[in-house]
Amino acid sequence: MNELQTLVTLFDNYSSSNGFVFAHGTRAFTNLKTNEATTNKFLHLYEMDIVPVKQGELYLNLANFRGTFFMGMKSIISETFYQGNNDPSGLNYRFEKYFVPLYDDMVTFISQLNNCSEIDLTVSQITKRVNYMDSNMDGYLIDFSANLDV
Repeated sequence: MNELQTLVTLFDNYSSSNGFVFAHGTRAFTNLKTNEATTNKFLHLYEMDIVPVKQGELYLNLANFRGTFFMGMKSIISETFYQGNNDPSGLNYRFEKYFVPLYDDMVTFISQLNNCSEIDLTVSQITKRVNYMDSNMDGYLIDFSANLDV
C-alpha cells in the first residue's frame, strides 16, 4: 500500500467506525455521494496535492500531501443559527444541533491522526460552513498537510 492509499484508508476507517459516510474525490463527486446517502454525517476527503521533496538531484520523497477535508451533517436550510438571549427556547438551533457535536468529532479525529505513527499532520485552517454544497450541510472545512514519511 502506498502513502496515498494509507492516508485515504485512515480517513475511511475513522468514518466507518464513527458513523460517518466517507467519500474521496472531487467536490462534485462527493456532493453527489452526499445526495445519495441515507445518513446525515459525512467526511469528505477532497483531491490532494502531492508536495514533492527534493533529495539531491531527484524528487524522491513523494509522501507529503496538502489537501482539504470536510466534516459535516445535513441541515435544514431554514433553521436559525444560534439561540440568542431573547430567542425562544426549545427550538432546534443549528449551532447546538450541528456545530457543537461536529466540533467534538473534528477534535477527536484530528487528535487520532496526530497520535497515529504513520502520519505527521498539520492543520493550517478550519472554516465553518453553513448550507454547504447541494445537500445544505453544516460543518467544518479543514485545510491540512500530511507527511507520511515518518
